[in-house]
Amino acid sequence: MKLRQAVVIVCSLFVSLYAFADREKEYRELIKNYDAVDEAKAVQQGNPYDFWYEELACNERLFGFRENIEKKRGAEKEALANFAKLPKAYPQFDELVFDSAQSFCDSMLIRLGVAEVGKNFGIKCTLHIILSPISLSYVMPSEDGFAIYLTTALVNHKGSNYEVIMGHVVREFVHVYLQHHLSRLYADAKGRRKERLLTGLAIGATAALNATNAYLSAKNGTPYYYNNVIVDASTSVEVNNESPEARYIFSYLSEQIFEADLIAYRFMEKAGYGEEYLNGLRILASERDGIYDSLNPDAPLSERINLLKYLQNHPEYGNSKNIKRRRHREALLYNRY
Repeated sequence: MKLRQAVVIVCSLFVSLYAFADREKEYRELIKNYDAVDEAKAVQQGNPYDFWYEELACNERLFGFRENIEKKRGAEKEALANFAKLPKAYPQFDELVFDSAQSFCDSMLIRLGVAEVGKNFGIKCTLHIILSPISLSYVMPSEDGFAIYLTTALVNHKGSNYEVIMGHVVREFVHVYLQHHLSRLYADAKGRRKERLLTGLAIGATAALNATNAYLSAKNGTPYYYNNVIVDASTSVEVNNESPEARYIFSYLSEQIFEADLIAYRFMEKAGYGEEYLNGLRILASERDGIYDSLNPDAPLSERINLLKYLQNHPEYGNSKNIKRRRHREALLYNRY
């Protein structure tokens, strides 16, 4: 009996070790693909604008996405059209926005270099604090840019301070400048078109036409990407919480969430506040409503925290894929000319 128990314990230990090794491999792949670019990590401390400049100028994934979306072909046109249909923020008319805190918000964007990025790159982004009993940070498109919102519950949360709030703002700004709303819509548009193509190849032209017509009939409304559900304009989605703000948390792809964390952490680490960024995630994880995890089940807060802790312990890893992508693009340009 004791031998059997020992065997079970040893087997369980091996399973745990293998699972941990798999997670470490996943963390390394995420870092290699989505970490901040080396040029941004190399800027001097105290120069936040330089960090954003290098990210915008040297991020090959962002460059490739912009190059594709500017072609404005089928999937690109669909993504741009759906982006235009997303709900817009009008903070200047929102009665729940604390206008008295606007000077604080504006000064924070200046300190973070976001205001200067807006002037030099045309990425208009505003920051607002809004009344809500649930701890949330989120970003919405506005008429001429984006609006970042922090709820009063998050700002006033136990353990929150100026630096923790900075971390939340930085993460949401990463979603803005990497155009995660549009790139999510683009990925979905390409996926749908590929699905229709594969369906056509599998079941024949006539049947494919019928299948496509049925698909388009079911999807003839405006697609929304909130509450982790893609719904038609005629479909309502109930949010089981006390805050209407929760419905505006965009359902990003899991890799977009990890990417925003990695780059935001690097920014905060450069400023000397890496642990405060982690504390911001821990604060969100302490909330018992579990909104973030329920809307993004493939990127739970526990894994986001574990990824950044792994990053802390392994400074030798970085965005090696960015270098490979640049070499590939430069090789194509050289061969072209």
